[in-house]
Amino acid sequence: MQMSKTVAIKLNLTLQKYAPAGAGGTVELEMDFPCTAGDVLRRLHIPEQEPVLITLNGRQVLADEPVQAGDALKLFPLLAGG
Repeated sequence: MQMSKTVAIKLNLTLQKYAPAGAGGTVELEMDFPCTAGDVLRRLHIPEQEPVLITLNGRQVLADEPVQAGDALKLFPLLAGG
């Protein structure tokens, strides 16, 4: 049985373009649980080839990390410079 609750997401820097219109960089998404961090990225229409650093409740995770209702995700673009 799937439960629908919310996850808080903070989109940083260039990833803010994936936030729903008018949401700014912070989004509360209703998700069907169980789900993963990758499911959240797909729900935001962030392409799989977009390099993203994901933190879940303050610790770095991979896209296959399980996410629970009430969790907080922060998404950062991977930047390179020289």
